[in-house]
Amino acid sequence: MKLTHKKIVVFSSIGIAALAGLSLLLAYCTSSRDPLTVSFKRLYPAMMVGNRLISINDLEQSRTVAASFGVGQEQADRRQVNTEKSIMLARDMSLRVSNDQLADETLFYTKGNTAEYRALLAKHYEGSEREFYKFVIIPQAADAQLRMKFYNDINDTSPAYKKAQDVLERLSKGEKFEDLAKAESADQATAQLGGDLGFYETGQLLPELEDQVSVSATGEYRKDIITSRLGYHLIYPVQYSNTGGKKLWHVKHILFVPDGYSQWLDQQLEKIGVKVFLK
Repeated sequence: MKLTHKKIVVFSSIGIAALAGLSLLLAYCTSSRDPLTVSFKRLYPAMMVGNRLISINDLEQSRTVAASFGVGQEQADRRQVNTEKSIMLARDMSLRVSNDQLADETLFYTKGNTAEYRALLAKHYEGSEREFYKFVIIPQAADAQLRMKFYNDINDTSPAYKKAQDVLERLSKGEKFEDLAKAESADQATAQLGGDLGFYETGQLLPELEDQVSVSATGEYRKDIITSRLGYHLIYPVQYSNTGGKKLWHVKHILFVPDGYSQWLDQQLEKIGVKVFLK
């Protein structure tokens, strides 16, 4: 029997519709992780956050990671939505995170603790560095940018910034850095040590803090206030050495933590709409 062009079109349409129906069934109605199903789950959205589509695969992976930490599905989905909103907010505010910044962020998590990092990947991220990068590095880098923007925007009105200015003035009048760190620093772990952060290799300090330490003179405190994702810092780069190709800094700091970031962030995130396609 010879097929006419019209019949070929009809059969082709039926085949395409059947394939589309199968892909929808596998994507939305099964928990299978075989390669074909996963490919469909990557194709179809589970939700839309603002103008960002979140695939079924990404949502399921975030739930799996959360479950490995003992976090339930509802809380995991809420975290995922807020993470996506934060990434979107950072981009909307033109807080672009460069590849170099992401590389520095990765180094901060992995430097000096390779065994622990590999164990973390194996236990919570199916051994995948790509998943760790997606669920940890990118969100943390975006959050760091948002925090620093907020702290820089409010520094003129923040009690924490004014306190940092006051301590900086006291330093200029001869009070000891170590004594002021013990009395005023919000970093309780180092305050009792006079603000001493110890010796750090490249990559072991917060990237934005290391950037400032690396261009500072040693043996004296910086005469300005530095902003990081933690808040405001007064820093004292005690010494620097380069032994056997290994760069080491000995640093002290005094930390001042502003209030209000969480409330500000919640207000910004509430403005971003969410549409859910998969419960």
